[in-house]
Amino acid sequence: MAPGIATPERCRLPSVKALMVSWSALLAWISLAMKSSGIAKKERAKALFAQQKYEAAKQLLMQVCRKEQQDVEAWFTLGIVHGAMGEMAEAVPCFEQSIRLMPELAEAHFNLGKAKFELDQVDEAIRSYQQALQLNPNWPQVLNNLGNAYSRLERAHEAMSYYQQAVTLAPNYVGALINFNNTIQLLGRYEEAVAGYKQVLAIEPGHSLALTNLGTTLLKLERYDEAIDCCRYASQLFPDNPGPPAIEAKIHAMKGDWESAYQILDPLIQSHPEHIQVVISFAVISHHVGRQDEAVRLAKNVLAVDRSEPLSLRIDLHFELGKIYDKQKKYAEAFQHFAKGNELKPGDYDADNEVQETRLKTTFFTKEFFQQQPQPVTTSERPLFILGMPRSGTSLVEQILDSHEQVKGGGELYVIDDFARKTTEMAQHPYPESLAKLTQDERERFITGYLAKLNKISVDARYVTDKMPQNYLHLGLIAWLFPGARVIHCYRDPIDTCLSCFFQNFKSTLTFSKDLHAVSHYYRQYRQLMAHWQKTLDLNFLNVSYEALTADQEGITREILEFLELPWDENCLNFHDNKRVVATASMQQVRKPIYRSSVKRWKHYEPYIGVLIDNLGEL
Repeated sequence: MAPGIATPERCRLPSVKALMVSWSALLAWISLAMKSSGIAKKERAKALFAQQKYEAAKQLLMQVCRKEQQDVEAWFTLGIVHGAMGEMAEAVPCFEQSIRLMPELAEAHFNLGKAKFELDQVDEAIRSYQQALQLNPNWPQVLNNLGNAYSRLERAHEAMSYYQQAVTLAPNYVGALINFNNTIQLLGRYEEAVAGYKQVLAIEPGHSLALTNLGTTLLKLERYDEAIDCCRYASQLFPDNPGPPAIEAKIHAMKGDWESAYQILDPLIQSHPEHIQVVISFAVISHHVGRQDEAVRLAKNVLAVDRSEPLSLRIDLHFELGKIYDKQKKYAEAFQHFAKGNELKPGDYDADNEVQETRLKTTFFTKEFFQQQPQPVTTSERPLFILGMPRSGTSLVEQILDSHEQVKGGGELYVIDDFARKTTEMAQHPYPESLAKLTQDERERFITGYLAKLNKISVDARYVTDKMPQNYLHLGLIAWLFPGARVIHCYRDPIDTCLSCFFQNFKSTLTFSKDLHAVSHYYRQYRQLMAHWQKTLDLNFLNVSYEALTADQEGITREILEFLELPWDENCLNFHDNKRVVATASMQQVRKPIYRSSVKRWKHYEPYIGVLIDNLGEL
């Protein structure tokens, strides 16, 4: 609670700019003219408060409150002074007394909410903010603080709603804009967050937090050059802010350049051991520099004391701790942090909706549907779809293929999922029924749009991969757009797959991964849908087992190349030397030769995953 906190008109300090006297002269005048008056003491306290002489102001106001217990102004102002001194517990009864004396005093409800929030009494803070909002419905600061309260409770969608209302009332309210975009970034809406942070920078060029968060979001979108430029610009403007260089170090780590990452982070971890972004990036590289124990200590310190950073960063740190403990074979501690990171994520898995979505696809995409469809005019075999459950080996397969001279890895493209949503908007009908409402010209525009995206990645490669794992959800759409496309379906031991999903810090829209019951239910829906696709579609499928690939890399790689009608390329065996940037959860795996430590990994966690074993053991 800062000195500039909202106060009612009657409680605000009178302007003294018009008085051509010094503060000391003003105080002397008040003292002589109204020495024994409560009014004089309040006015003198306000003047002292303006000079940040909080203790003296507090003593005067306490005298007034003891003598004149019905003086709402004195109680309110005393609460403000306590807040400015960080004495939140003492501020609370002052604001409560103000409210008893004047229930319609919106500012007292607002400041009581702030004090309660600082005391971590979040539910009570929300009640106070709601009271203030009833009295003044168009108060952006209250709406922003309600967003902060719901964010503290990890209720991101409600927080986002309040931030949005605050920004609607005050479009240039930078604090609310930052909070809103932090929240939509947490929910995986990265493109919108990029636009939002740029909006903040248009209002306040060089805003440190906006630049830092913009760099982080560009990183999530795999726009690495832009992210590095953003970080370096922020570092030039704010050389004392360790956030931007810490993010740049993380980008170097994603490129496999551990030395450059370490050169940036080593001095930062000495100078800013409490900075959460520095600690996150340090945790990422700690295994490669032999400093895991130090990373654990720093991470635990940050998590123990820091509550001001965006929730997404605290989630990141829990997952990084889980990874370190896993490498150290401290499986109980690892599971604890993976579980906590998932617990903090917003959103809940809707099992009924998932069942309904599966039913819609299997009912709509039938052999009869495809028999009735005309062949598209534009055809291409360039798209190569690598898909399956997340954590099933899609990144490994793509990295192997990207090492071939005729294949270019496109990474996880969001284009197919975007197309599915756009069909709903265009046809004014839910997907997938929306496809039946589209014209042939609209279909062709989707096809040419996707091929244009591939051309931006490479104009020369025979194949450009799209390894968005969850494109398996849209194989019906893919078959409608590209009847001749090749599809590599990656699969893995069900329990290993689901546990690995639970251990990954996926964006918050992938709610199935945050709970063992949810991920096992989701896996069963995946199996059901894939069985339907392989029975119904005429696409060229190749099923690739992760366990088989790690046991016989050359043999399975040859099978994949034969499926693609490509000649053998020895570089495919040395995929780990490929310098392309990998931004997925498999970032570290594709930097090493094939290893089998992830096969039957779930055995290490058997005491904690009874749900998965019970739900998936027979598959």
